Amino acid sequence: MDQTDVPKLDAAELRSLGAALSVKELKKQLQELQVDLRGCVEKSELVDAFAKRLEDEKTRRSLLSYCRICCDWRLEDDIWPLTCGHIVCVQCLSVHLESQMETMRSSLKYHLPCPYAPACTHEIRFQDAAAMSDALRRLWADLQKRERLLREAKYQVLECPKAGCVGVAYLEKGRRTAMCFICEHTWEADAGGQDQEWQKPGFSRHVRRCPKCQAPIEKNGGCNHMKCTQCGRDFDWAASQAADSSASNSAGAEDEFSLPQGFEGLGEAVRGFSQFTAAFTGEAKGVCATVMVGRTWDKE
Repeated sequence: MDQTDVPKLDAAELRSLGAALSVKELKKQLQELQVDLRGCVEKSELVDAFAKRLEDEKTRRSLLSYCRICCDWRLEDDIWPLTCGHIVCVQCLSVHLESQMETMRSSLKYHLPCPYAPACTHEIRFQDAAAMSDALRRLWADLQKRERLLREAKYQVLECPKAGCVGVAYLEKGRRTAMCFICEHTWEADAGGQDQEWQKPGFSRHVRRCPKCQAPIEKNGGCNHMKCTQCGRDFDWAASQAADSSASNSAGAEDEFSLPQGFEGLGEAVRGFSQFTAAFTGEAKGVCATVMVGRTWDKE
């Protein structure tokens, strides 16, 4: 069909020819649109993948907590919430408990401050700490047993010389061998280092043994009413006997002090006043003498 045949076509044929041309054009447009749709689908898949990663990250973060001690994010199973409201990871809490146990062994008292002390004044409950550390639970039991042994003591009490042990032993009269009730360590009483210390000159000048548990107690001031921190026994300092009488006899030599020229006669007066004051206050004579001499020099 050429141009000469076009006038011969009727209206229906022209519509059919126009429709055919439209289909070709539409097919072309559909092909172009298909390419665009494929790109949209690819972009949509990327968006979905990013959205999934974002959702997973949000979910992961919701299961994490931040430990302010080690400055790290931890999973929920690795976090230990404290009753004071602070949170700490298990690793940091374990290190904290280990250090505090050393303090408890030296002080012989249960004391577990919050890891955020001194900003936080709360203490960690024993139930929480014991669930974290078997060693702490054993130490607590040893301290409880120690207190009971001190309360029930009827003989001289000796500290166990074994490092890290908080136990004690009873030393009956006439016996030299002692055995710790906690770790069962056995030693000769004179070889434990406790008796030798009391034999040193001047050691017992301000030290007495508790009349009940025989624990050494040092007096550094205050009145003569004393209370043993181990067994709780109350006693009078002035009425108790010195642990080493020879040290008491040599105490005067340690209290000697020099006066400037022209003040030699003041020494006897100061010493007499010091002895009078010590009978009421229990203060060391040397301290009283120093204060009195200082005031005399200021007046001059």
